[in-house]
Amino acid sequence: MTSHEDKIKLADLAITHVLERISHSPQVGYYMGYGTESFERLCAAYAAFYSISAEDARQLFLPLNAKDPRKELQERIEELERESSGRHSSADEDADGDIGPQCLTAYDFVDQVKALMGEHHGSSERCVQAIAALLDITDVPYPILARRAS
Repeated sequence: MTSHEDKIKLADLAITHVLERISHSPQVGYYMGYGTESFERLCAAYAAFYSISAEDARQLFLPLNAKDPRKELQERIEELERESSGRHSSADEDADGDIGPQCLTAYDFVDQVKALMGEHHGSSERCVQAIAALLDITDVPYPILARRAS
């Protein structure tokens, strides 16, 4: 059975962990940070445990980099759309007069993805962006891609 002191220590660890996540994670800070009841209660508990004022606890864990993840996602989508439209217009009319990437076969699409993976091997984030942009302008049905990739 867990002693009373162990329970208090576990509670302290949990409270401190959540407050640190609020302070350091932009998304957690946005949803649970300054001005929320959760933040106020956690700060009050931390303050009581360490015999400091609740205001001092708030200042210790104030989320300075809180960001709305929905806004970030929307900005990311707009960025991919801009990149995609730039690629789309240049790829539609290549030197051979071929039709652009929107008409790739599933096999050609997989080859394009492999090429992008090689091109962006140092940055997985950039690779995912490039693949997402290619997928956005490709008419290959997703189930076909899923079968081919497996």
